[in-house]
Amino acid sequence: LGALGFLSTGDENSPGNYGIFDQAMALTWVYENIRAFKGDPEQITVFGPGAGAASAGLLALAPRTRHMVSKVIAQSGSPLADWALIVDKYRAQNTSRVFAEKLGCSIESSYKLVQCLTWGRSDIDLGNSDIQPQVGMFPWAPVLDHNFTVLRDTFDDNWRASDWHFFTEAPEDSVKEEKYRRDFAYMAGVTTQEGASVL
Repeated sequence: LGALGFLSTGDENSPGNYGIFDQAMALTWVYENIRAFKGDPEQITVFGPGAGAASAGLLALAPRTRHMVSKVIAQSGSPLADWALIVDKYRAQNTSRVFAEKLGCSIESSYKLVQCLTWGRSDIDLGNSDIQPQVGMFPWAPVLDHNFTVLRDTFDDNWRASDWHFFTEAPEDSVKEEKYRRDFAYMAGVTTQEGASVL
């Protein structure tokens, strides 16, 4: 999903995690409507390869979605992989600045950075621009947002500052403290020559 899914300035100008919010919204729709298709909302399995496997695991551990995920099938990825979640907000901010500079945007403030990317660039420009991360394997990923600065509740009439906090703790902590469904099942595997070297 790249910058369109995970660009983060670590504050209210671009908190990030848009990609995971979209996945959570789709999961919520399934959870609320699956009975209409003769399904059971208590038996939802989320499957994904690579980054999708990490996302599936993150959805099973995140406070706002873990009650909806009964099983995960993870192929060549894990929510515990060091590339699955950016824990350091300053790393996320720096990646966003490097990306913005590459596209000719000011990095004087996060507000100006986001305004330039929003109004001055097409979604094709944003989606096709690639950068090499200065830290880690991948430049874009969900971000641990418990220490983000989102000051105001007036962002949108139906959206509070606290609504931006999707990951309030690291996945490792959630696993150690068994913060997942009691009946949760997890199956993992690898795809030969695809992601085994980074698992």
